[in-house]
Amino acid sequence: MQGTAASLLKEAVVKLHQDGVPIVALVHDEVIAHVPEAEAESARDHIIQRMTENKDVLNIVPLSADGDICDHWSDAKPLKDGSLYVPNWVSQQ
Repeated sequence: MQGTAASLLKEAVVKLHQDGVPIVALVHDEVIAHVPEAEAESARDHIIQRMTENKDVLNIVPLSADGDICDHWSDAKPLKDGSLYVPNWVSQQ
């Protein structure tokens, strides 16, 4: 299944690139895009749609995805104690 998931991710990334979504990184099964704040919800919803729309697989197994909107990728990953990791190089203004 892992190979299938990798193929689904790659297919979604190609479509997202063709759609003009500014992808800046892939982390395992995550797509990270950098968009203006006003476009964040729309971009998140579009990425989720592309990640879950493969008709060949949907006939066999349901696909699901979720998304977060944050200023830094690390903000989407709370630590075990619930706090957020803030690298030293991030300005604390």
